[in-house]
Amino acid sequence: MDFDFIVIGAGISGAAAAHALAPRGRVLLLEAEAQPGYHSSGRSAALFTPNYGNATVRALIAAARPFFLAPPAGFAEPLLARRGGIAIAGPDGRAQFEAYMAPGAADGSIREITPDEAVATVPILRREAIAFACREPDIFDIDVARLHQGFLSGLAARGGTVTCSAPVSGIEHRAGRWHVATPAGEHAAATIVNAAGAWADQVASLAGLPGIGLVPRRRSIIVVDTPATLQPRTGRRSTRSRPAPI
Repeated sequence: MDFDFIVIGAGISGAAAAHALAPRGRVLLLEAEAQPGYHSSGRSAALFTPNYGNATVRALIAAARPFFLAPPAGFAEPLLARRGGIAIAGPDGRAQFEAYMAPGAADGSIREITPDEAVATVPILRREAIAFACREPDIFDIDVARLHQGFLSGLAARGGTVTCSAPVSGIEHRAGRWHVATPAGEHAAATIVNAAGAWADQVASLAGLPGIGLVPRRRSIIVVDTPATLQPRTGRRSTRSRPAPI
């Protein structure tokens, strides 16, 4: 089949790209697995942190904020839930602590607090280990599953096509178009977007392009039970069953 764009990989990045491209032409979103978001995007615990990263990253985060606060039609709301955050440093960490606080100095989005305030908020912290502390209230949890589904449903509403169980087995450029071979058939497009995540190098090699060193790896987490009286969001001890944000 013939398209204007083929996006390879239906995780959060591929779904977002396909959603954005759909008003500009016919889009095919290809997924190797039986369902979109099977790997990293289906196991993501994401934070919206305004002061994260360098100046370029922070500018991108600021530009994305209106989208997250008022999602386009077709996205279920809310995409964000306020969590807040606290950072701490020991006696030898003043330079790193000041560097951490610097991005929020202009607008007050990061505020220094006392070590005692930090411990009062998160009682499991050891007071003797804390010399400096700050609070960043505008950190939010991102509902990644809801965001991902919003992109996919929005893509469908814009006329895009999603094909799963379609790993790419070959990519060839001929007659001015990219031809992509999959078990579901061959498809052609003027433009390909490689959004295959950890497998992006493998997709690039099929197109005769160099990789950048991406390697698929297993992801592991350690899950522990918190005390029944401790609220994970705040660290406060309480008999309330519903946690409140910092």
